Amino acid sequence: FIIIVDEQSRENEGDLVISAEFITDKQMGWMIKNTSGIICVPAPKKKLYELGLHQMVNVNTEVNSTNFTLSTDYKIGTTTGVSAIDRCKTVRALVNPLAKAKDFSKPGHIFPLIYTEGGVLKRQGHTEASIDICKLCNLEPVSVIGELTDNNGNILNRNKSLKFAHKHKIPICSIEQIRNHILSSHIKFNIDSSTITFLSET
Repeated sequence: FIIIVDEQSRENEGDLVISAEFITDKQMGWMIKNTSGIICVPAPKKKLYELGLHQMVNVNTEVNSTNFTLSTDYKIGTTTGVSAIDRCKTVRALVNPLAKAKDFSKPGHIFPLIYTEGGVLKRQGHTEASIDICKLCNLEPVSVIGELTDNNGNILNRNKSLKFAHKHKIPICSIEQIRNHILSSHIKFNIDSSTITFLSET
């Protein structure tokens, strides 16, 4: 896992992020427990459309224009689709190049998001940041994200996300840092399990 925070002037929240191709059942369960429980899967538009996962609405009036597709469940080897095991199977299927549109039911319990081409240079959202991180790490450009929450279900802001990162020893960075790295190759960018504060920009 890593945590990505956005600007205080935007959503002012921290998202728990992990690569879709490597997520495990246990990690999915922990993710559900520590987030809102709404698990989203950012991915390129072309990939999602090939799987029959088109835009949820024609006119997007969401405050930050988050580009949701139809929600989905993987049909093969799952039951209701809501358990951590089932949701993990759906996520892993979304990144599987052999998966077909007929393998997915709609609606479901996983919420794919369409990545804006150009990433954080075009849109400073968690969707784009999480995919850009995957690309920087030479992973498939499909991620899993969820908004961090406290025990009462309240969203963790930037400062509380930092405390959560320290407590659980999870690397944390900001969307701005990812953007700066892409813009300026001299900026050091190192995701390491020992990094538990904002990544150095010097």
